[in-house]
Amino acid sequence: MFFVHSPIIGTIDHHHFFESPFIAGIGLHPATSSQISAWKVRVSATESLTPAEATAALTRMVRDAIAELTTFRDDHARRVGDLRPLVADAAKLADAPLDMANDRATVSAYVEQARTLAAQMPPASRAIQNADQLARWIDRTEFLDRTPIQGALDAMEKAVAGIDKSRSQAEKFAADLQAALVRMDDPATAQRLAGLKLQRDLCRVLPDMAAEFAEAQAAALAAVARMSTIADKLKGLAA
Repeated sequence: MFFVHSPIIGTIDHHHFFESPFIAGIGLHPATSSQISAWKVRVSATESLTPAEATAALTRMVRDAIAELTTFRDDHARRVGDLRPLVADAAKLADAPLDMANDRATVSAYVEQARTLAAQMPPASRAIQNADQLARWIDRTEFLDRTPIQGALDAMEKAVAGIDKSRSQAEKFAADLQAALVRMDDPATAQRLAGLKLQRDLCRVLPDMAAEFAEAQAAALAAVARMSTIADKLKGLAA
């Protein structure tokens, strides 16, 4: 019993000559020696695989997809983790922005960064596409050991679940960042900031005003004292 491997066939639901579905040029149904020989006359890049070899080839294909998905998942999770301090910074800026226009632009950039990560999908590579199709057609395989293939597909599903989890976290961060942006645009925030600005301005100018008042008070007291002295002299002249 043999399985045909002819890369030119690619992935197809039903091949008219072999009467079989194919994944990455590997037939999922056994083929006769005469079929394989006849096809090899037409396509030289054709080989016969034993059931074990076909199973191993399909399993390797899924593992290649897992490697790509895992690399994407780990990188995506790292970048989503980098959003956490941005969320904290956005909350602080929303509560007490120092420069509304600049701080709002900063938070808006944070929001776009989070939304981009939430929408990001793994690359549509050939390995991932073939493995995904094999997951749909695994029940259509005949005379192949499905156990190692299914084990690899289960591992691939876990990698995909990890990506979904990371994207969900990015969506949550995007929502938190958007909420901070909404708080910045709230009229109540503008009123509160105006009050804080007044307090800061008063704290800045009051010491100078107090010193100026003290100087003016001292000058006034000195003037009153001089006026009193002059008045006493005038009284003495009049006596």
